[in-house]
Amino acid sequence: MATNNCHAFDLLSNQISRQKKYAWDLERDLPWELGVDPDKFLLPLDENAIVFPGLDDELRLALSQFAGLFVNTAISEMEGVIDKLRDCAWRECLRRNPVNPELETLGELFFDEELKHSRLFKRFNLAFCDRLGIDPKYLQQILPQTFGSRFLDTIIDNAKDGGHAFWWVVASVEEVSIGVFRQMASEKAGIDPLFFEVHRRHMEEEMRHCNYAFLILDLIHKRSKNLRQHYHARTDLILAQTSSSTWLLGELQKMWRVQKMGSLHPFFTRLVRVVPHFKRISPLKLPHILYASSPYLSLFLNLRRHPLTLAKAIQTGTPHLPMPRPHDLPVLAKSLS
Repeated sequence: MATNNCHAFDLLSNQISRQKKYAWDLERDLPWELGVDPDKFLLPLDENAIVFPGLDDELRLALSQFAGLFVNTAISEMEGVIDKLRDCAWRECLRRNPVNPELETLGELFFDEELKHSRLFKRFNLAFCDRLGIDPKYLQQILPQTFGSRFLDTIIDNAKDGGHAFWWVVASVEEVSIGVFRQMASEKAGIDPLFFEVHRRHMEEEMRHCNYAFLILDLIHKRSKNLRQHYHARTDLILAQTSSSTWLLGELQKMWRVQKMGSLHPFFTRLVRVVPHFKRISPLKLPHILYASSPYLSLFLNLRRHPLTLAKAIQTGTPHLPMPRPHDLPVLAKSLS
């Protein structure tokens, strides 16, 4: 059983053994030989197709595939960021707060697995491009990127100042990854088999190590604090919420670039036809849809979709931005007709 107590030495030792025993290999243990089925959904969609109501079956398929590639890239980029902060947000934290060797060993496993997961999603996206004959450099223009972003700079600066916004981001991202698979699971029959297996394997390791961010937050919370550390304890979760959501919403704007890419490939042509349907959403309703009811987007944006992270914030008395109550909509990986 996983623990959130950084001093539970026996449980941490058992977790190390489990993670090593059940770790999968990116090359050997994924069925890459399946390739991608261009006629299959990647992510199931709700009736309103996230924020594009009124799509026909062809456009729902295209949007499902784009949504799957976007989620893959968002998770891959966030997990790539995790590895980039290995020194300033993790090693420095352990240096300031010496603790048992089990927590350090688990950290090494955690960072190695997150880097592997980042490569996993990039590998699938390349397989999708290869199967459909899309030049990856064009697809990347409408997908999210963290490196060079204000979000990454903000999280790095916070870590160097002794803050731990990074660990609140990590805790939420772990819950997002697990939540994405849960939304997919009931629609397996309609989802591309390789895409489903990629997310299933990812979810397995996320479930085994998703407590690591909480272990570090537990360590930080238990140690004595100076004035600066008290400041970070009161503001870092809000910083994590605002910086990550601002980044994601900004990266979503890249989709509008597809309007100039329609001649490059039929996939982009179909996405061009998707864009006008966005105008059917009332601007007054859009914030509620994004934060409360849209599958996948609300998973990233709404802290109330991250019950473990929210529970940790409440337990430690950590201030956080209020969020609307989530509203789950049924999702389908098939046509509506």
